[in-house]
Amino acid sequence: MATPIEKLYSIRLGVQGENATTPIEIDMTSWLEEFPTARLHIMFKRYNDNYPYPVITEFDHPILRWIPTVTDTEYIGVGYAEILALDPETDLVKKSRVVPTAVENSVTGAYGQLPVPSPFENWVNQVLAAKDAVDEVASDIEGSAEAAEAAQAAAEAARDAAQAAAGDFQGLSATASGLATGTAPTVNVTHNEGGLYNLAFGIPKGDKGDQGDPAPAEQVAPA
Repeated sequence: MATPIEKLYSIRLGVQGENATTPIEIDMTSWLEEFPTARLHIMFKRYNDNYPYPVITEFDHPILRWIPTVTDTEYIGVGYAEILALDPETDLVKKSRVVPTAVENSVTGAYGQLPVPSPFENWVNQVLAAKDAVDEVASDIEGSAEAAEAAQAAAEAARDAAQAAAGDFQGLSATASGLATGTAPTVNVTHNEGGLYNLAFGIPKGDKGDQGDPAPAEQVAPA
């Protein structure tokens, strides 16, 4: 049963090394009634980490769902989570109280048979999934203005996440270039030896507008 955001006081993430076994559902009704266009995110700082990172979430209105991964449960102890509502159109930033999280001890440790991905790798996967969603939208709309806006939003979100998680990797940059009209948006991820990731977005040009009516011929009065 989902916990209303105003009554969320603690979160049990599960046992160390568990992966995708403990769904956490948060009822965001009260926030969405006040801010219906806001985007919802969860920032999480694990025990002994210096910086938070954005966890992978699902949204099934009005439920915000976090299913902790083996990355989230790697360290035993108390961490902290914060729920955010962001609306770029109004510059809204709303934050929840800081919510303590708990990961319990395990005799088999954190790893088991699963490699532990870094928080940044999880974030890149989410950005790429968002890009796939943009591709689907682009195939169903006239022109590509909406797709371009979505791709730009994904680039900005990735950049902001990189700044928030600076303790886990050295940085991320996002660039954008124009593509031919009618092509799908693209994103390429590269990584150099200095630890810098780059997301290069290709944004299609919009369709050319209809030809306007010719100007009326100038009327010359008889002499």
